[in-house]
Amino acid sequence: MPTIQYTREQLMDVLAPPGDPLLPELDDAVAHPQKYIDRKSTRLLFEQGAKQLADIENIPQLTYTLYRNVQRFTDRVPYQNARQERRTKTSLAAMKVILGDDNYLNLLHDYVWATCEETNWMLPQVDHMGIELRVPATALSLAEIIVALSDKIEDKTQTRVRQEIENRVFTPYLRHPNGYHWYKGANNWNGVINGSIGCSFLLLEKDTERLARALEIVLTGLDAFLETAFEPDGASGEGTGYWMYGLSNFICFSEMLRNRTRGAIDLLATDRVKQIAHYPINVMLSPGHYFAYSDCKEQVGLEPGLVTRLIERTGVEDLRGTLAEPATLSMGLARFHTTWRNTLWWEGTRPAPMKLEDFWLRESDVVRLVSQTTDGAPIVLAAKAGHNGVSHNHNDIGSFVLHVDGETLLVDPESGLYDLYRRHGHDQNVFANSIGHSVPKIADTPQSRGAAFGGKITSSDTSNDEKRVVMEIAGAYEVPTLKSLQRTLILRKDELVIEDRISFTNNGQNIQGNCPGV
Repeated sequence: MPTIQYTREQLMDVLAPPGDPLLPELDDAVAHPQKYIDRKSTRLLFEQGAKQLADIENIPQLTYTLYRNVQRFTDRVPYQNARQERRTKTSLAAMKVILGDDNYLNLLHDYVWATCEETNWMLPQVDHMGIELRVPATALSLAEIIVALSDKIEDKTQTRVRQEIENRVFTPYLRHPNGYHWYKGANNWNGVINGSIGCSFLLLEKDTERLARALEIVLTGLDAFLETAFEPDGASGEGTGYWMYGLSNFICFSEMLRNRTRGAIDLLATDRVKQIAHYPINVMLSPGHYFAYSDCKEQVGLEPGLVTRLIERTGVEDLRGTLAEPATLSMGLARFHTTWRNTLWWEGTRPAPMKLEDFWLRESDVVRLVSQTTDGAPIVLAAKAGHNGVSHNHNDIGSFVLHVDGETLLVDPESGLYDLYRRHGHDQNVFANSIGHSVPKIADTPQSRGAAFGGKITSSDTSNDEKRVVMEIAGAYEVPTLKSLQRTLILRKDELVIEDRISFTNNGQNIQGNCPGV
């Protein structure tokens, strides 16, 4: 059953007339900057952006050569660095003006105008898509700047921003939302794009009927996001970094819609979002470190303002433990709409580290076992089965990591360069291929990609000091004679035992062990 779908008629009934503040904390900061200047979160923001502030008068140039070199040589880094620096400087200039420093006002106009002058807001490697991740994110940041600073941003600049967003986002989105693969997609793109587009419509659209139509489309897409981008138990098949990214603009949109409907629609208070909010807690290895699988990295910097608001609306208080020291926090400086929320929704305080416990995500086939050495150092063993058809997939059924006293000793390879995936094929890359993971090679055959290839955690015993997890992972291999591949991981105080029992329907095949993380 749909969880957050509303018809335009229903939306028309609950949408408050324009005039209620959609960004109350941002409005308050503009009106009363002294309340926020000395906050820990504000100091952290400007400390993190000190290098860009020192050079803020130099607007990074997004040249034709940088753009075309991405397409010619599949080297996206130089262009992306220049683009990110431009966006970061825009955010910092906006925050300076919001907090009362009008010395940055002319520069802010220049950055906003330069962004409007960009040929497109897409990355060169995906400029065939029309609307991709960065387009609505840029639109949202510009929209929030001109709305929050409407008394300071010149009318001509505000008009230009509105025109660009209408042409680059609103018109194509309303014309054919189903024409975009991400619209009802089962991954982070759905939440990122639909969420940011919904925010921009709420901020800029003055026609209530057109706004209701847009929100109906947005909510239909986001309904698919909640149901399909996460497993039935709320886990993300893409990992914690993509969990945060996918939810980031969804959280922004949810809050803005809550304000515009005066609390009648509160997406973050739904049971499904509460379930999803638990995920990072269940795969944490230590503060700032999470079980890495698929393309996700182990060290993930969460957005503290967004996490704080998610806690407030869902009531999942344990999620606050993800912000504990020594976790590195992302302040999202390249996206103004994330920058100010991290600064104003979070005061900068850190909680004590949370106590980790054994946990089994049964429907996602992910397990975490917690123990300690004889010297008392914490040990975390995390392992997975599942299937090889998730977004950002790695062929990693049966893989595991061992994390001891804040350091991962047996590791996951994490992601390789995306551009090499494109050039050589995802499954041919050692980072995504099972050859790069701690799983065996059977009959000279690595694991196969696709939802049809996978395994199952059949049991997990945590009843005594010797904890174990058992997996059947033969289904991850396209080897007809492979009958069973049962992997057992046994965690003791100072020892990890890995036992693979393999059987065939014939006389057997060549087996090659693999543990690249050692």
